Amino acid sequence: MIVQNNDHSKVDLSTVSMEELLDKFASGGHKPGSGSASAMQGLMSCALTKTVITLTKARKRYKGNWQKLSEIEDSILNKIEPVLRRSFDEDSKQFDKVILARQRRNDEEDPFERRKAARTALDELQAANEIPIVIAENCMALARHAIAVFDDGFKAARGDSAVAVDSALSGASGAISIVFLNLSSFSGEEYSRILLAKTIQLEEELNTLRKELEKRMSQLRNAAIQSNEKLRLDLSVIRAPKSSEGTYSDENIEKIARNLQFDLWRIKDEILEKGEIENSMEILKPTTVFELLGYEFDEVSSLDRYSEESSDNEIIGFIDKKNKYVAVSRKASPAVRRFTAAHELGHAILHRKNLQFRDRGLDGSEHSRSKLELEADRFAVFFLMPKTLVCEFFNKIFKTDRFEINNTTAFQLARVSLGKFLRDHSDTRDLSLRLASATVYAGRPTKSLAEIFGVSNSAMAIRIEELGLVESID
Repeated sequence: MIVQNNDHSKVDLSTVSMEELLDKFASGGHKPGSGSASAMQGLMSCALTKTVITLTKARKRYKGNWQKLSEIEDSILNKIEPVLRRSFDEDSKQFDKVILARQRRNDEEDPFERRKAARTALDELQAANEIPIVIAENCMALARHAIAVFDDGFKAARGDSAVAVDSALSGASGAISIVFLNLSSFSGEEYSRILLAKTIQLEEELNTLRKELEKRMSQLRNAAIQSNEKLRLDLSVIRAPKSSEGTYSDENIEKIARNLQFDLWRIKDEILEKGEIENSMEILKPTTVFELLGYEFDEVSSLDRYSEESSDNEIIGFIDKKNKYVAVSRKASPAVRRFTAAHELGHAILHRKNLQFRDRGLDGSEHSRSKLELEADRFAVFFLMPKTLVCEFFNKIFKTDRFEINNTTAFQLARVSLGKFLRDHSDTRDLSLRLASATVYAGRPTKSLAEIFGVSNSAMAIRIEELGLVESID
């Protein structure tokens, strides 16, 4: 950007330091002036918005937003930024013409020539008005882009996005103020009345965008308040010791899950922000625990794929312990997402190293191969399907602590004879699956155990067998 000093020497503002640039604005001259300052604020917003887009596109968890952000980036690079750069230069040049025309008007002694010079000065001012209008329009378009980037971009960079929105709106506000000031030099001409109406409309749009910025500032403020007021869990109390081999036994993992459940129950009112809960399961949410542990949790459109033993697997769950970030893919069913989230919670609580885990979809019906994955699986089982609650609901539905298939129970469960039931259900797993998914028993409708605990039928069937709630029919 090239401008002239007051001594008419030219200077490229892109090569000067910030201190020198501020000195130029503070020099008492009209170059660079308020219009250039408004364009400069817009250019600052361009730079910050592009920075957030770059940070976002470097993170795969935002992959679903990359296309939208690329379109915004293209609009900034090829439309808005070039216009603001030109406007920075043109504002100084055009206002130079206004100043010179006004000087000629003021120096003219002949009344007729003075009126002609005054008209010329107004014509130059009319041309000058077009520049801040362009700046205002482009700054507001930029503000809309920055708001979209705030919403869809890298969350940790929302401060940059907020500054980008504010800078764009400040640029627009300054430019609109310039036009209002300039229009006071006109006296009801058609041009000035049309431009005044357009500028008032721009101001109304500006105020709407300011409200959008206020909403996002409230989001940041509320998040800060909640973060500093929210409850926290003490893992040193929840964790049980490992074995001498450095691994957890099932007994210890269950104890850890139970300690966590007790702690959640202790603070249930604060968690739910209400006095009573209808169902004990309402507090056994992995997402709730992640929040209490200070993790950011996202459900995203997709994560990625990875190859393992000649097979290509969809990644459904991801945890980055160092950066306290967890994501679960929406490609999985709700039951799989819930179990996978609990599995990642197992990693967060059991495994102390700052590791990253990428997991395929898990529903509790199959065992992972490594010890760490198996431990996380077992934690998910114990956390989502605690023994006491599973037994309680099982007894409530089937009116027994241990289900035995006979003529009576076969009819109550499936409305068939024992012989037909055994022909249709060849082993204990078939029976367990029927019990896990049953929505009617003895003519009474009920939620299935799998639905109550938010897990798959297979996972609940395995848990029923683990707890000895069903007699074998193998």
